[in-house]
Amino acid sequence: MNSETIVPILVCCLLLAWYLPAAVGKYRGKSSKALGHAAIWFAMIVVLIGGYAFRPELAFIKDRMAGVLIPGRAADKGDGTIVISKSSDDDHFSIAGYINNQSTSFVLDTGASAVVLTHDTAQRLGLLVSEDSYTQTVSTANGLTKVAPIRIDELRIASIVLQDVKASVARQGELDVNLLGMSFLSRLKSFAVEADQLTLRQ
Repeated sequence: MNSETIVPILVCCLLLAWYLPAAVGKYRGKSSKALGHAAIWFAMIVVLIGGYAFRPELAFIKDRMAGVLIPGRAADKGDGTIVISKSSDDDHFSIAGYINNQSTSFVLDTGASAVVLTHDTAQRLGLLVSEDSYTQTVSTANGLTKVAPIRIDELRIASIVLQDVKASVARQGELDVNLLGMSFLSRLKSFAVEADQLTLRQ
């Protein structure tokens, strides 16, 4: 018997040790009432033990429900796998994450070869680039443009953490959202999009 089972059983035993002596006197001669209350206690014990034993699964369900209500909120399975629900507003996967421990939001873009930050985001994070840093030519929906290549020390999405991530900064006014591209996704064990769910595995 492992510790995850022992703890709730000990709690239940202590509760019974406290309640049982009083219950014996209270229900003397009232067997049917005693049986009814005993059944309630038994159900409470089962729920307590089950809730404790399956707390990782219950936490994942809670996170999944929050992910539906809060776009970008990741549900963490606890084994290096996270699930993100699609935003109902714009039909994109909005993803909440952190760059160097600072909150940063992204939109999934498997067509982007790297993580791409807006000029304003880079400035907020202290990832300043000079005008002559825009040396890399990339193709966008609006044609060719220049971006400034950088390296991100740490990029975190829920429990998935990558160090030294290749990224780039867009010119001011050329990008409205940060893109979570292949320089992050390709370093994962796997990623998959199924219907309205994005699954990332480290």
